[in-house]
Amino acid sequence: MGVSIVITSGKGGTGKTTVAASLASCLSALGKTVICVDADIGARNLDIALGLSGGISGSLDLSDALRMPDEPGAALTAHPDLPGLSLISAPLTRRVSELDTRAFAPLIRALSARADFVLVDCCAGLEDGFFMSVNACERAVIVSTADASSLRVAARCAQLTGKEKRPRLIVNRVNPKLIVGRNAPEIDDIMDATGLPLLGLVPEDEMVSAAANRGVPLTLAGGTGAAAAILRIARRLLGEDVPIGRMKRWQVNG
Repeated sequence: MGVSIVITSGKGGTGKTTVAASLASCLSALGKTVICVDADIGARNLDIALGLSGGISGSLDLSDALRMPDEPGAALTAHPDLPGLSLISAPLTRRVSELDTRAFAPLIRALSARADFVLVDCCAGLEDGFFMSVNACERAVIVSTADASSLRVAARCAQLTGKEKRPRLIVNRVNPKLIVGRNAPEIDDIMDATGLPLLGLVPEDEMVSAAANRGVPLTLAGGTGAAAAILRIARRLLGEDVPIGRMKRWQVNG
């Protein structure tokens, strides 16, 4: 039985979907079977971050999967370049209120029986879709930037998620120059502000946008700072003892 993890942030603009896609890609590259579920109903983007936007046209989506509890794999789209990685995409033309949300938790349990990891990319905002995703998963990862507004929502997100989900924090789009110049909080201050243990740091990296525009997962876009940081995070999720390096002046060793 695999583990289900909701990737959430409580607000948009943190790079949550890119983190979810990159974690899935890294776990697959490390030999694990991974199912991604895009639960951002009406605002589907996980297929783009995974490099699958051209492969799901006409395919079944989450709304179909929720209607087929006995066939959890029917809506899966396999990744052509990353063996063991597949996606259930979100519907683009529906709202959460139009879905059978009661079937979501049973679906996630059924998918967990088929994979080592089920990663649920949660919607932005602390609304119905957030609670649907959080309640269905065993564990939680909260993605935040170092901005004060993002940290405030991350702290609220952690409260609503609950300690039983063992939420952990990923600080994304870190700019070391701002921290060194005291124009952004130190990492210890970020942890204090959110009350969350740190899973990893991901530096600001122009290759994130470049990879999305090319239609490839970040981890297949070449050696980048963000990709390397997320690989270390993936190894921590696997239980490896990978230290979080100290911040250097011009880089983050997350």
